Amino acid sequence: MAFPVFSIHLLTASRPAMTHWKHTPIGTPYWRLYWNSEPGWVIRRKGQEIPLDPDRVVLVAPETAYETQGGPATLHRFVHFTLDAFPVIPPPQIWSLPCEGTMLALATAAEASMYHKPPWPTMAAVSSWCLHCIAQLDEADLRDPGYGASINEALIYLHRHDDRAVDNDELAGVVAMHPNAFIRRFKAEVGLTPQRYHLRRRIDRACGALLHSDDPIDEIAAAVGFADRNHFTRVFTRIRGIAPARFRREAGVR
Repeated sequence: MAFPVFSIHLLTASRPAMTHWKHTPIGTPYWRLYWNSEPGWVIRRKGQEIPLDPDRVVLVAPETAYETQGGPATLHRFVHFTLDAFPVIPPPQIWSLPCEGTMLALATAAEASMYHKPPWPTMAAVSSWCLHCIAQLDEADLRDPGYGASINEALIYLHRHDDRAVDNDELAGVVAMHPNAFIRRFKAEVGLTPQRYHLRRRIDRACGALLHSDDPIDEIAAAVGFADRNHFTRVFTRIRGIAPARFRREAGVR
């Protein structure tokens, strides 16, 4: 049996001592992982409260909007990551997972690694923790899109080239299909045209850079294949519903 290839990309991993937490309810295109040392902090979504207690690890799916309430001072361990070419699509939701046994051991190792300078200690321990959390999810929590082999191959290619525009002829050539036939199949399976999908993918990458780096917006625009900031801002605002500068100010990194 052939399994699809995906990769984990760590955006940030930290363990600050915090006394307050205010998160603007803006969805972001990456996974979030939380583990607090003290009880009293809460995530709220659609009338539901999810406590951030020491005996629970909280996993947040991409594009999940939520509000927060802080409590007493705590070590607030958090990780942001993406799963490139992950073969399932999670709907927006939040999971509260028991932090015991293997989960506790991996969480503790990940936290200890945050004292070291990147890349290797942090990447190995934190990545293992993230992937273990994903492995705890039930099939009912995820949607298997059931893409065919050629569409999976095309998606992986797009994910690996999200620093520039990829035209339909190039993409169809990767999977050895006629461009028109490929576009029809891609839209039928994915629900978007290849160009629309890839544009969203490049904007998602820009979201990570806006929140996890101090790079100027002009440089971020160039890094995801836009000729100038004005064009990038128009496309970003159309897709995300908010301008890049405002997204950077309001979305937060914790």
